[in-house]
Amino acid sequence: MKRLFLLALALILAPSVDAGPLHWLKQHPKTSKLIAATVAASVHAAGLHSCRTRGVEFCDGEYGSAWGIFGAVTAANLIMIPVSEKIGGWQGNLISYGGSAAQLSHGIYEWRKGYHANETDLRVLARH
Repeated sequence: MKRLFLLALALILAPSVDAGPLHWLKQHPKTSKLIAATVAASVHAAGLHSCRTRGVEFCDGEYGSAWGIFGAVTAANLIMIPVSEKIGGWQGNLISYGGSAAQLSHGIYEWRKGYHANETDLRVLARH
């Protein structure tokens, strides 16, 4: 009974902890921007690899500079993290998270590109 009373007393006197995800993002903005950029670059690389294994003709850069484009986009996205910290506010967040969102969406686009290309081409030919 004494332990239960001490536990209840400790819970009553303990300050409330705000440990939600939005609180964490506000407390660690550089880390969250770096995590977003890393996830976006990973999805972009996986999408580009998947697209290029199915056929180079459908991917960005076709036979040449696909990985060069990936490197330039990733470098620009990582450079925007300190720039967005300098700007601050919602404008800085928009620059950093927006670049990560654009790279993530392009990676998903590359992942899906050319997946059903043969079926689509046959459907177009069958209509005419």
